[in-house]
Amino acid sequence: MGSLAFTTEIRAPPEKVFAFVSNGENAPRWHRSIKVGRHLTPTPIRVGTLLEVHAHLGRKDFGWVQEVTEWAPPHRFTDRMVTGRRAEGKELPLPPFREFEDHCEIEPRGAFSGMRFRLHYVLPYGPLGSLIDWLFLRSRVRRETQESLLELKKLLESDGR
Repeated sequence: MGSLAFTTEIRAPPEKVFAFVSNGENAPRWHRSIKVGRHLTPTPIRVGTLLEVHAHLGRKDFGWVQEVTEWAPPHRFTDRMVTGRRAEGKELPLPPFREFEDHCEIEPRGAFSGMRFRLHYVLPYGPLGSLIDWLFLRSRVRRETQESLLELKKLLESDGR
């Protein structure tokens, strides 16, 4: 299983950061690979909320559904991939992950919010999947997530809501 962790500080209160980041419909505004985030269950967001995601990773489009599994505003939330799904009327394959889970923690730090984002994932193919992760995927996911967190910071610090 792969695991990556990222931290950043954003000059905004935790409530603002949490409200923006935890709403999956905002993900296309700051996350490089996510093109569509659409709630499948009514808001407000809570444990059990489902979100359809359409992403472009590498040279391919993928689709899946994420479920909120932990919800503790404005400090933390967790979601995990539960299934493949139609995205924008087109059947899309599952992402290269057999499983993945995102975990986000936000804490006040004076005029800033400290944000820790963790991604845990499992690739298919056993040892071959681990090799693919080590050779190709991990560095790409790390780079794209770091760039996405910089975009999030810019957006929220410029009051991009």
